[in-house]
Amino acid sequence: ILEKTLYNGMLSGVSLSGDRFFYPNPLESSGQHQRSAWFGCACCPSNICRFIPSVPGYVYAVHENAVYVNLFMSNEAEIKVNGKKVMLRQTTAYPWSGDIMVDVTPKTKQDFTLKVRIPGWVQSRVLPGDLYSYADKKNLAYQVKVNGQPVMGKPEKGYISITRGWKKGDQVEVHFDMEPRIVKAHPAVEADRGRVAVERGPLVYCAEWPDNDFSIFSLLLGKNPNFNVVRKPDLLLGIDQLVTHAQSLSFNGDGKLEVRDVKLTLIPYYAWAHRGSGDMAVWLPVDLQTTRPALPPTIASESRVEASHPTKALRSIRDGLVPKDADDRSVPYYHWWPKEGSTEWITYEFPQLQTVSHSMVYWFDDAPWGGCRVPGSWKIYFRDARGEWVPVENSGNYGTVKGISNEVVFKPVTTSALKLEVKLQEKAAAGIYEWDVE
Repeated sequence: ILEKTLYNGMLSGVSLSGDRFFYPNPLESSGQHQRSAWFGCACCPSNICRFIPSVPGYVYAVHENAVYVNLFMSNEAEIKVNGKKVMLRQTTAYPWSGDIMVDVTPKTKQDFTLKVRIPGWVQSRVLPGDLYSYADKKNLAYQVKVNGQPVMGKPEKGYISITRGWKKGDQVEVHFDMEPRIVKAHPAVEADRGRVAVERGPLVYCAEWPDNDFSIFSLLLGKNPNFNVVRKPDLLLGIDQLVTHAQSLSFNGDGKLEVRDVKLTLIPYYAWAHRGSGDMAVWLPVDLQTTRPALPPTIASESRVEASHPTKALRSIRDGLVPKDADDRSVPYYHWWPKEGSTEWITYEFPQLQTVSHSMVYWFDDAPWGGCRVPGSWKIYFRDARGEWVPVENSGNYGTVKGISNEVVFKPVTTSALKLEVKLQEKAAAGIYEWDVE
């Protein structure tokens, strides 16, 4: 658990430059998540600054006559066993490689037990418990040697024990088979049904937009994918990519589903969100019901969008994703929080004149615990030939019901832009999942 957290949860929370931080660790993003330099309540940055210097204290542990090798990373350490100094030196490229060399150098010949941790991922255990399991049928091997001679025996409580009289020049060689593995979640985890995650060693991988020329969410992974490991020493301070074949689904302009073969590239999850904002996913579809075929272009998706409160999440209002019900938080949304009681707006600037007569809005409302509510009121405006904003002549009410499409049909207008004007409730912000125009 410590190792999984260290390489994935903790490491993804801080930028590669060390000066920007995440509060959440999302397993999927449409570009609305970016690290920040600071927070009003800055618990996370200070915890990172405190934890990283403490990592050396987790690598080894000593209890009575036993020395525990807990984490694998190149280092030199001087520890005391029964009051006597012992030098340990690890040489390894872990977590990219499963080969570790430990040089053991006591002052004089000394009897003690060296306990080498055998990670759960080598023993086909993703984590303790049944929340996650490996979906492939791989059986990884490991081997521990002392001065070239194999150490026999099975791990006890996660450790292989080597009891001997240690002397200067003794070497312990550790080898773990390190292959990409497919992980599935317990069936009770509804969000992960029909999806899998990919790991290699202790690292969790993800698909991110800069490495793939198709929508990450339109992906359909094969049931038994084969991955190639590609070393990229100059990318993201040096990573191993995983590359495999997959399929991408999309609707063409006639509404027909098209499938094309694609090359899927994955990067370690800790290294995402360093190359601009865009799509990312850890849990990848292996079932048709969980993939999101790319939609054909719409008036909204091809428009330039601006707002009174610009954020990176603004792009989500035209991504074609709508909530399945009033409490759905699985699709991206945009909000005006922490503004309250004010009049706000969003505009679509069309690439060319468009004749429009229909608008649909899905409101984001996170009551009772959040700060967003459906707006008090809203209106649609169009830009006329003089460049002025003019209200449309609508034939229905401006609905404010969450969880459904609030549709307004109005007299057709030919215009270069539309504006959605929103009056927030007193003491509440508002938000939008989707704003579509026809």
